Formats: sequence, C-alpha cells, structure tokens
Amino acid sequence: LCRLAQTLLLLGYPARAHVHQDTAMALARQIARPLERVIAVEFAIWAAHDQRQYDELPRLLEEHSAIVDQYQFPEYVASSMMLRGFLLAHQGASGPGIELMTQGLAAWRAFGIQHFLPYVSSWLAEAYGWSDRFAEGLALLDELVIMVEQLGNEFWSAEILRLRGEFLLESGAPVMEAEEAYRNAIEVAHRQDARLLELRATVSLARLLAVQGRHAEATPLLAAIYAWFSEGFDCPDLQEARFLLARLSV
Repeated sequence: LCRLAQTLLLLGYPARAHVHQDTAMALARQIARPLERVIAVEFAIWAAHDQRQYDELPRLLEEHSAIVDQYQFPEYVASSMMLRGFLLAHQGASGPGIELMTQGLAAWRAFGIQHFLPYVSSWLAEAYGWSDRFAEGLALLDELVIMVEQLGNEFWSAEILRLRGEFLLESGAPVMEAEEAYRNAIEVAHRQDARLLELRATVSLARLLAVQGRHAEATPLLAAIYAWFSEGFDCPDLQEARFLLARLSV
C-alpha cells in the first residue's frame, strides 16, 4: 500500500495517494509490528516531502524516531539520521542538519542500499540550496545524474534534473543551461507519466520563460499540464502552478 500510495502521488493523484497512505498507516498500527510501522511512517514522511508539505514532517518524524530509538533497526537508524538532518536544515539549522544528513547517507551507502540512494541524496541537495551552498549542491546533483545512469533507475531523475536547473541559475550559469535542464526534466517526467514531477518542472521552466518576457511560450506549456489534474488542488505544487498561471495572464 505504501508503494502504491507513492506511485499514485507521482502519477498525479494526490488525493487517492493520501487515502492509501492513511490505510497503510492504520494497518501498520493495527498489526503493531514495529518494522511494519516504521516502514509505513517512513513512506508517509517521503510523501509529505514529495508534496512539499513540510509542516507534517515534525509529527511524523517524532513517531519514526520513537520506533527507531526503541528497536534500533540499522537501516532505519541511518534513515532517521538523514530525516532528522533534513528537518533541521529546513528549520534553519543548516550546518548541523547537513552534517547529520551526510552521516545518515554514508550509513546508507555502507549498508549497500542503492535503489533509493539518488532519491534520498537529492534531499541533501535541497538542504544545500536552503543554506545558499549552491556549488556543493550542484556538484552533488551532477553526481546523482551519473548515479541514475549507472543504476538504470530513473525513479527520481526528473526532480534531480529540475533541481539541477535551479542550482545552475543560482550559480550564475548561462540561462540556456538551466532551461535545458528543465526541459530534460519535463521530458523524463512525461515519459514516465509522472505528472506531479512534470508539473513541477514545467512551473520552473514557465517561471524562467516569464522572466525573459516569453509569456506566450510559458502560458500554454503550464496550462496544458495543469489542466490534466483532476484532484489535489490544495497541494503546494498545484497552488503554485495556479498562482503562476494567474500572473502570466495579466
């Protein structure tokens, strides 16, 4: 159910994803086996992150940490370090947060966990961005692009490419490089039917085009992907897209 919820979310069905995630959490608590509970809570944390609903993280992380502290599942001890570091960085304690995230990711690597490594490593890139450490973040994202190719796992590739575009802009790179990164992100997400990530990358591209005065190009791109959605209009990504469309129409 947790994997189904994550899949539905990325496919662009956040309301249905939320129902399945809540069901998974309820079942895990009913079964009362700690491993199932920590897995369900971790997926709920991932879902909150993927929807940019960061206000849900403290509550979920408190539950996650309580289980991990009691049962010391090695893999989830590493996850807990990374997740707690991410929350610290988001709350403004970027130095300690990034240090804790780095330790957690190193532990993940030591366990030989590969499948989700590009995904969780991109969280560290986000933390670098919050602390204006764009050169370090861009270097990490470049590593993740290579890692995705080596693993043959494009699960989070679209968002990695989009973030790379953001960091290129912040680093003073040519605008065309950022635009290319955004367009690559859109292409990957569209090919995967990952509508949430396609929308997010299109918002980034449309915003860049708008700054350049290319409203006539930005508006239909964003309007088309926004019109695809039929639920979840209270999600941050859809709210951001709606706000940008309104600005472009002025």
